[in-house]
Amino acid sequence: KGIKICLGANEPLIGHSGVYFTPYAERINGINEVTQADPSLAPQGKHLVMSHQAVLSDNLEEEIKLGLSDLKWLFPEKKYEVLMVQSYSGGWPVNRASSGSDTGNMTPVDDLYIVGDGAKGKGGIEVEGVALGVMNVMRELGISS
Repeated sequence: KGIKICLGANEPLIGHSGVYFTPYAERINGINEVTQADPSLAPQGKHLVMSHQAVLSDNLEEEIKLGLSDLKWLFPEKKYEVLMVQSYSGGWPVNRASSGSDTGNMTPVDDLYIVGDGAKGKGGIEVEGVALGVMNVMRELGISS
């Protein structure tokens, strides 16, 4: 289970393309400002920020409120707009495939390989999962360093 809250802002909230880990927050586990890596993900001059949190109770509305409260605490002097709140539970995974349960990189078609969060092997999620999939294919092709 998990929640993602997407924010729009006129100024950077984090200021880098890495993950901002939040060990002292009530619910938010990490935040990334995706427009630092790809400005085309928002209108010119705007920033898209995504927070990620685990869901620790069955009360989804309360979990969302806790996440929104964390964001106010983390960015007290910043102005932003909540664009979207997404929740994942039951059969809808937060990530495409849990570690070790994905499709793998090989296909029955010659010279066609799969990389991504759903084709990474063990370890990693999201961006790290994509990188692991690429490394697996490079190793398979004999071109890894």
